[in-house]
Amino acid sequence: MRARHPVFQMPIERGAPVWRYFDFPKFVSLLKERSLYFCRADLLGDPPEGSFTRAREVERERVLASLPTGKAKEEKAVAFGRHANLNAAVLKGTYVNCWHQGDHESMALWRGYGGGPCGVAIRSTVDLLDRLIPEQFDPAPSPTWEANAILIGAVRYVDYASELERVPNDDNAYAPFVCKSVAYEHESEIRALFMDFVRDDVTELPAGRSIPVDLESLILQVIVSPLSPDWFGPLVNDTCQRFGARVTVGHSTVGEAPVY
Repeated sequence: MRARHPVFQMPIERGAPVWRYFDFPKFVSLLKERSLYFCRADLLGDPPEGSFTRAREVERERVLASLPTGKAKEEKAVAFGRHANLNAAVLKGTYVNCWHQGDHESMALWRGYGGGPCGVAIRSTVDLLDRLIPEQFDPAPSPTWEANAILIGAVRYVDYASELERVPNDDNAYAPFVCKSVAYEHESEIRALFMDFVRDDVTELPAGRSIPVDLESLILQVIVSPLSPDWFGPLVNDTCQRFGARVTVGHSTVGEAPVY
């Protein structure tokens, strides 16, 4: 059974639909590798990723201001600096796989992540993610590495400019990775993630990790972008067949003819 963690909140409705939007090359990679790609957190493209709100810095400033000038104050400032550097380094050892939770397609995500006219989305459920994504990342074949738990939960959206609002459970290393800026609230994200800190030099860690998964069980439907030309749907279907993926390919409902 997957480990449960107090920082990770799962949706109450286990059958809730989730979506993952791709450009076509990434979709082909999914079929070819039969794996979900977990991106290193510092490469996700969100500047506040893995960080804390302004309230954390305000608290540090308050603590330093309360100390008399001298060795104790200098040591505390150095400790805060080390802690901040460690938190920043955690980005390079955290791997994330992102999904959108929603009952319907999202035009914002089609445009943002769907690759424009050559985009594809896959539909699954929260329960299928929980059951089919492995419980651990096992970096075989190296026997000296330890397996790391893959945790799944809903993202919380916070105001990173706030001097009052804090990242919930911000004393936990996982906490900043289940929060994002309110600017991304439309993404309604569910994410799976794990941390890999076996080696001392985290700068050597790869940009991403591929985690094998049973595609036919995970994918309820493949949806072709409403922005795509007529020839693209058959190409997606042929590509699925070529890679032996027994999945249903459908067209976006966003592109249906209007009723007047």
